[in-house]
Amino acid sequence: MIVSIVLVFCILGTVVYSVAQKISEEMSESAITNLNESLNLIKGMVEAIYGKEAEFQKLIAQELAKEGFPAIVGPDLASRSKIEVQNMAFKTVGILNQAGVMTAVTTDHPVSLIQSLPLCAGLAVKSGLDLEEGYKSITIYPAVICGVDDRVGSLEKGKDADIAIFSGNPMEVFTRTLYTIIDGEVVYEAGREKQE
Repeated sequence: MIVSIVLVFCILGTVVYSVAQKISEEMSESAITNLNESLNLIKGMVEAIYGKEAEFQKLIAQELAKEGFPAIVGPDLASRSKIEVQNMAFKTVGILNQAGVMTAVTTDHPVSLIQSLPLCAGLAVKSGLDLEEGYKSITIYPAVICGVDDRVGSLEKGKDADIAIFSGNPMEVFTRTLYTIIDGEVVYEAGREKQE
């Protein structure tokens, strides 16, 4: 919403400025003064919106939490050429989570590969998300949001036994996958290819 407001003001300001440049020679002194005052007003409004961005983010997060809506945030690693991600920031996950919104991190695989999901969660943790919530944002929260938490999303008796075991924190870039287990069967072991 904030981005839309700012975009509208920027477009209006650009249009007004362009028109002013083209016909300024024909305009009276008072019309130019009025136009300059309008531009200064628009500039002031845009600066006020940017100055209150953090407050707007928290208000929006509080409203989402109050209504009980979950959020799926991402793709943060995507190119900023797409309109829907131009203002994405890794801090968004933490802001929403701290307000009480169940928040999942996503990529838009195959554009931003699913392999980067733990990295995205790690960057959200670096930007303010609690570490434990970072883990949940790529495990149980997406499962709950998608309605499949009775089968996946956490390690519990009776759930699907799809597990990845890592050499360290999976949200750190130097961590390696040691084992991958699907349906209770080891399908990958580091340093050894599975024998068929």
